[in-house]
Amino acid sequence: MGHGRTIRTEEKGQKLLAKLAQGYSITTACKSENIGRRSYYEWREADPEFAKAADEAIECGIDLLEDEANRRAKGPMGSDTLLIFLLKSKRRAVYGDKIEHTGAFTNTVELVGVAADDV
Repeated sequence: MGHGRTIRTEEKGQKLLAKLAQGYSITTACKSENIGRRSYYEWREADPEFAKAADEAIECGIDLLEDEANRRAKGPMGSDTLLIFLLKSKRRAVYGDKIEHTGAFTNTVELVGVAADDV
């Protein structure tokens, strides 16, 4: 695995998509199905429908992970850290990190490789 190319079949593609939909990383999903990562990316490039299906599967997997984070954050043992991250991601305007700049601000841009008369 990893050195040769994996020929995509419908079955291999569907099994890989199922792993992605379960929240596995691309690396882990590929390893579990004996598919090289490079092959996965080649499949995506060659087949826009597969790429779309993979993106949807990854989103489903992220939803599962988010659901688990919610469960853990609100469970009997609770996790203040998870709760904070969930609030920051859901209500960024209210709970997101704020950056405040005070004082003077100057911005200098150096153009490298551009002649002065081209500016």
